[in-house]
Amino acid sequence: MWKTIFIFLTASAMLYYGCGVDTTGEDTDPPAAPILIEKSSEIIVVETGIDAIPEWDWIRIEWRRGSEEDLAGYEIWRLWEDDTTENGEMNGFTQRDIVSLEELLPGESQYFYDQDPQVAPSTLTGFGRGYLYYLRAYDTEYNLSETSDTAYYKLLPKPINVYFDTTGTDTINCSYPFNPGVSFNYFIRVLRHPDNTVMWLKSEYNLADPFKAAYNNNGQAQPLTTGTYKLRIDVIPIYLDSPDIFPDVIRYSGGESKWYIFEIE
Repeated sequence: MWKTIFIFLTASAMLYYGCGVDTTGEDTDPPAAPILIEKSSEIIVVETGIDAIPEWDWIRIEWRRGSEEDLAGYEIWRLWEDDTTENGEMNGFTQRDIVSLEELLPGESQYFYDQDPQVAPSTLTGFGRGYLYYLRAYDTEYNLSETSDTAYYKLLPKPINVYFDTTGTDTINCSYPFNPGVSFNYFIRVLRHPDNTVMWLKSEYNLADPFKAAYNNNGQAQPLTTGTYKLRIDVIPIYLDSPDIFPDVIRYSGGESKWYIFEIE
């Protein structure tokens, strides 16, 4: 009897010791903080960093993929810039989404599209809401990295009724009935379709509605020979007021029309 009890207690003690203390091989090292890709100039063909996209009223966030072998995905956190308490203090960021590596396209650059309808500007007033974002990486053990830098973007309405007058005037046209509250430029892109050869990139300061610009009015465009081309017009504010919070974060904003395809015969 005594021997049986002794063996039972000893086995129990050994089992308890093995389950509660042995942590050999446990992974507690978090991934490195994500590195946001700096926003490029608006006047280049392929834009990078946080931006609007022409197809939808979405905000695109871009960052560099981490090199950890056990990297599993990213948390995206967001804050509306006017989300304050009654005392005027900022409320905390909330988690916008969690994306695994399987949900992201392969490559060094990773993208997330904020498709929340709240980020879209009002179709009645044209006013939008600015948002701040940061990311955290996580590994297969869900060890969380430090936060990335913070990025900001506010969508403006897209220029509409965009077209290229091919009746002989070679005029680029669009409408923009909203006042964004700041001075802004129209940025014109004309590319050959579908190879995206640059025909003309031009910034125009003109608040008239409808907007019109003669093709090659600065003498720097390529001739439009017979073929297919595409046109897009962006609205780019010249400045944005400095905020009281996150003063080191550059306030980017803008709107991008959809691509308009046209033929030169």
